[in-house]
Amino acid sequence: KNFNYSNAPFDTSSLPIETKLTDGRAANLKAFFRRHGSPLYDFAELIVQESDKNGFDANSDGDVVLHALFNALSTAIGMKSLGFYAAKILPGCC
Repeated sequence: KNFNYSNAPFDTSSLPIETKLTDGRAANLKAFFRRHGSPLYDFAELIVQESDKNGFDANSDGDVVLHALFNALSTAIGMKSLGFYAAKILPGCC
């Protein structure tokens, strides 16, 4: 007699399950910097660490500060401002 596996009882209690939460902010920032050839790539983790250390969380009004900071850093190292990159990412936004 053939055994139909789809009808077999499924017991999940014997499956080893491990869940890990990771912080993807530095990886996301690195991906953004790499995509745009930014020399800030090597500083992504430091940017996230310093932001955490100083309680810097950008939602709403914090975005204005982040944009100003990005513009200051990028123009200081000879790159373009955020508007230049935003226009490439979101055509028609700027």
